[in-house]
Amino acid sequence: MPRRERGLRSVKRFSQGFKRATLLTALVAALLLVVTALAGAASAPQLLTETNCVGSAAGCSAGFVLDNPQGVALTSDGSRVLVASEGSDALAVFLRGRNGQLTQSQGDEHKKACVSQTGDAGTCQDGHGLLGPTDVLTVSNNVYVASNGSNAIDMLLKDKDSKQFAQDPGAKGCINEDGSDGCADGHGLTGALSLAINPSGGGNFVYVGGDHTIAAFKRSTSSGELTQLPAGNPNFPSTAGCVNDDGTDGCEDQFVPGDVVGMAFSSDGKYLYAAVSGSPGAVLVFNRLPQGPLVYQGCFSDGGTGGCTPGTDLDNPTGIGLDRSGKNVYVASRGSGAVTIFSRDQRTGAIAQLGGTQFVANLNRVAVASNNKGAYATTDTGIISYVRDKKHGGALTQADCMTNTGGCTAPAGNGLAGAQAVFPSSSGKDVYVVGATDDSVVALKHT
Repeated sequence: MPRRERGLRSVKRFSQGFKRATLLTALVAALLLVVTALAGAASAPQLLTETNCVGSAAGCSAGFVLDNPQGVALTSDGSRVLVASEGSDALAVFLRGRNGQLTQSQGDEHKKACVSQTGDAGTCQDGHGLLGPTDVLTVSNNVYVASNGSNAIDMLLKDKDSKQFAQDPGAKGCINEDGSDGCADGHGLTGALSLAINPSGGGNFVYVGGDHTIAAFKRSTSSGELTQLPAGNPNFPSTAGCVNDDGTDGCEDQFVPGDVVGMAFSSDGKYLYAAVSGSPGAVLVFNRLPQGPLVYQGCFSDGGTGGCTPGTDLDNPTGIGLDRSGKNVYVASRGSGAVTIFSRDQRTGAIAQLGGTQFVANLNRVAVASNNKGAYATTDTGIISYVRDKKHGGALTQADCMTNTGGCTAPAGNGLAGAQAVFPSSSGKDVYVVGATDDSVVALKHT
């Protein structure tokens, strides 16, 4: 039997399994909700306090290159917090103190404070391919940035001596859609918005979500260098180094109906889940082949639009999170004002929507704590923390919230207007969030 036909039959089997898993989980969902209601919260709520903030908002320490921040991440060693600032065309770097406090270098102190497209009048390192950064991720000594305006993924390496993150001035420093601005020439990078890294294999593949597209890159675990997967992979000839919705630009024609605004991997690295914005938008499931290419497996959307499995409260997804145990997928949908919960079949990767939806006005992103005990949602006015019930379907119970206007158990916070990306520390004690309206980054702590 030809290899292509075997692949198609495999996808068909998955699709049938996907539907069976959906029906089975839907029957179980009602029972889970009853049990959850009886059991109550998994643990006592932890309240939020603000450690400090840096930016232009009142009550914050002065900061720079923080215009319209969209992405935030903690370095692998926990020593720094990195912020992708779309309006500043820059990556801002903050030292993280023992209590979680953030400090930004003021002035030209070995230019550790930032990397920007223009060098920011000599204060930042001079970078390239950094127009409109929207997301950032770190692994080992490497930092990767998705830059929407440059249609690029940027690569920075931590110097062992100075501890400074530096971008190679040539083609090793970035890959973009047309090879401009000194970057290497890539494809399927139009409107680069979001990033994901395969957690298995030492992080040996990196993916960039953009405008109706996802691009795939092989990562050297020793140097951090990226190489885009070629078209016509010998192990799966129909899959190229990117997927999009029309097969142009050397990509494989697969279902990607809008901007890929968020992505999350299963802990075994076999499945990628993507949030696609729009009305209604969709939640996509991809199987990741061992050699890195993605194969579309299924989707959920409001009412089944686009031929997806019908779901509810999924209008205009803006964020996605996955717990480390691999049991649940959480989706933030701004149009519906809802955080929806999905169970996940760890064998097939298929997902099924559960009850327990959390309704939140002006919702932006969602993230799950790495210890699996909590989750967070950001809104136009601040952040909400949840206790996650690990034993009963991943149900969420609101623990606390903090906004720039008050109205929560926690007092009003500074720098939280227009909160976007949120990144919990591995210990679960510290939480970092960027305020796009306040041009700020905020350090929070659980008490």
